[in-house]
Amino acid sequence: MRPPILAAALAAAAVASGCGIQGARFALVEDNDVFNLGKGLNTDRDYTQGAVAALTLSDADTPAWAKDFAAAIPLYADDSRVHLALTLGQEMYTPTDIDVPTLIPDDRPYAGWLWAGIAIQGRAMDDDPDRRRDRMDLLELDIGVVGPASQAEQVQNRWHGEVLGVDEAQGWDNQIGNEIGGLLTWERRVRLLAGGVHNRLGWDAIPRFRARAGNVRVDATLGADVRIGWNLPRDFGPMAVDGTGLQEGTDPPEPWLALSGGAAMRAVAHDITLDGNTWKDSHSVDRIPWVPETSAAITLGWGAFSVSFAQNWNHSEFNERTRNHRWSRFLFSWAWYF
Repeated sequence: MRPPILAAALAAAAVASGCGIQGARFALVEDNDVFNLGKGLNTDRDYTQGAVAALTLSDADTPAWAKDFAAAIPLYADDSRVHLALTLGQEMYTPTDIDVPTLIPDDRPYAGWLWAGIAIQGRAMDDDPDRRRDRMDLLELDIGVVGPASQAEQVQNRWHGEVLGVDEAQGWDNQIGNEIGGLLTWERRVRLLAGGVHNRLGWDAIPRFRARAGNVRVDATLGADVRIGWNLPRDFGPMAVDGTGLQEGTDPPEPWLALSGGAAMRAVAHDITLDGNTWKDSHSVDRIPWVPETSAAITLGWGAFSVSFAQNWNHSEFNERTRNHRWSRFLFSWAWYF
């Protein structure tokens, strides 16, 4: 799905759900290992491409049932400002040698994952603006499909042929089979530390925890990000589902810049893109249960608009071919009011 189609689909879904939108934040994410920084690092393998579009409603526009849900479960702080979000996304995974049309037994399977999701985000902001020990909680349910129905082959090869002008991947006939997928995600971020260096130069540290469960994935990630920036905004770093600035007058009034670095450890109990289909035989590899992750990012913003570029590094995810993987992310985000 292309970005304008994603945006239109999210807007239509919001209207259909009965949300009278007065203001919202739209985010568009593009992941690709072709964009890696450094000569010769565009790998075109493993997690090779992904896209997410998210529409996050303001607290005022979020329907009462979502706020009642957040108030009824202990995952959210009592004083959270609640935002409902709708998401659409697609991920694709390939082996190293995409010119081979036959199955490569000792490399990861071809796999695609296409989903639509609904998320409820709660943001509890510290009353003391100098301390800024803020908290963000997110609960998201994604429903979709893996396999040929995910359209990963069509999207990747169209991207390769029409946009990049390179050869198409030849092995998609060997991808894992069609399967309805479900994934429940809970994530928490806390601004544990924050301070100023000089005038408008500030910094903060944001530990994060994420747990995911479903037939697509079962894993947990513990990590932290450290940021330093000019006019550093009071947010939780670049995210697709983001309620930052969704009160008129709360966007940073001047341009801002943030540099960040992060590290995490992901514990993996199941990954359908490595383990293969749940209820039938398919290509699979020997998954590694512990995966270190690191990242570095730069984010620029002005008012309601921001753009971020991140370079990500993952340790090897399976035993047959122990290799690290790099991939990059562009995130565009903006808020508007009607």
